[in-house]
Amino acid sequence: MPAIKHNVVIDTYLWISFLLTKNYERMDQLFALDRLTLLVSQELLDEMVAVAERPKFRKYFALTALTDLLASLR
Repeated sequence: MPAIKHNVVIDTYLWISFLLTKNYERMDQLFALDRLTLLVSQELLDEMVAVAERPKFRKYFALTALTDLLASLR
């Protein structure tokens, strides 16, 4: 019996958490199993950028980290 594949939407809070902790390993493990399909909308990407560019987050990660993450999602 084939494994069931689930559609997943990860909200902005979790993406920012990944950027802050720089811990992508767990997320990579989940997607490496090929049981998840990540769903991303333009609205979600826009929200991620708006939140990540807030001054309170700017001191915790470089814009390049955000740019790299967005590139991998597109």
